[in-house]
Amino acid sequence: MQVRIAQPYHDKEIEDSVLSVLRSGRLVSGPIVESFEESVAEYLNAKNAVAVNSGTAALHLSLLSLDVRRGQEVITTPFSFAASADAIVQSGGTPVFVDIDPETFNIDPRQIDESRLTLKN
Repeated sequence: MQVRIAQPYHDKEIEDSVLSVLRSGRLVSGPIVESFEESVAEYLNAKNAVAVNSGTAALHLSLLSLDVRRGQEVITTPFSFAASADAIVQSGGTPVFVDIDPETFNIDPRQIDESRLTLKN
């Protein structure tokens, strides 16, 4: 059985924006990225926003900003890309896997305590 979670979306405006970045020769940093970060910060009503090159880098940066310490348990799901657990390990944490609720595809909060008890035993 195939579980479809997301459908990629793009249109002409998105394609044109991506092409303008490629043509600029500035795939990192630069005025387009600065403008994007400012727009995201404004949209989120945040003081700052930082663009990174991948979801893996975003997860790692998030965990570093939370000051995850060596051995600290971080709850995640095995129903995810490997980077979810990899970023936890790279940050010094210990992944604790909790299964999902098949209705929502989110971590099943009822299983959190059970998973933590299993890890300790």
